[in-house]
Amino acid sequence: MKTPGRSAPSPTSPTTALAEEPDTRPAIGMTVVVDTGDGSDARGVIVDDFGDLAGTPVGIGTERIATARRWAVDIDGGHIVFVDDAALLEIHPDASAS
Repeated sequence: MKTPGRSAPSPTSPTTALAEEPDTRPAIGMTVVVDTGDGSDARGVIVDDFGDLAGTPVGIGTERIATARRWAVDIDGGHIVFVDDAALLEIHPDASAS
C-alpha cells in the first residue's frame, strides 16, 4: 500500500536501518548500502573487516593521521570506502557475494 506523499525508494536509498534489524550482522561478502559521508548513499560489498583495529590512529605518509574504520566496502564503480557500523544503512545478507 502506498503512503500518500511518499515515493518509492530508489535502488540505493536505504529502506531498512540496521537499528530496525538487530539480528542482522554485517560480514565480509555481504551487499550493503553505506552513507559515503558526502550526502549520498552507495551500494557495495564488504571486502574487509578491521575488527579490533577500528578506532585506532593510523599514520598515512609522514604527516597525516586518520582513524581506522571497521569496514572496507567496495562500492559500485570500483571505489573502496572505509566506514564504521553507523554508516551501514542497509545490509542484504541473502545477496552475499560468493
